[in-house]
Amino acid sequence: MTQGEKRIAELDRLFVKIYEDNAKGKLSDERFSMMSGNYEAEQKKLRMDVVELQKNIEEQERQNERLEKFIQKAKHYQDLNSLTPDAL
Repeated sequence: MTQGEKRIAELDRLFVKIYEDNAKGKLSDERFSMMSGNYEAEQKKLRMDVVELQKNIEEQERQNERLEKFIQKAKHYQDLNSLTPDAL
């Protein structure tokens, strides 16, 4: 996820650079269109990937919390000597 976020920022910088090069005449309009289109497509995919990874991380954290709660309850009943309605 961190790599994706870094690449998104890098693409922003690259886009500014090619924009400036195009404005100065160092880069043709055709080349600018091609490069900016590629950068935008890559950035869009990376943003979707980062969002998906964030969702996965959040789901893993929720699962870890549920597992911790279960372990705590299991430890509570670990030394159970008699079966009570609460224990069931």
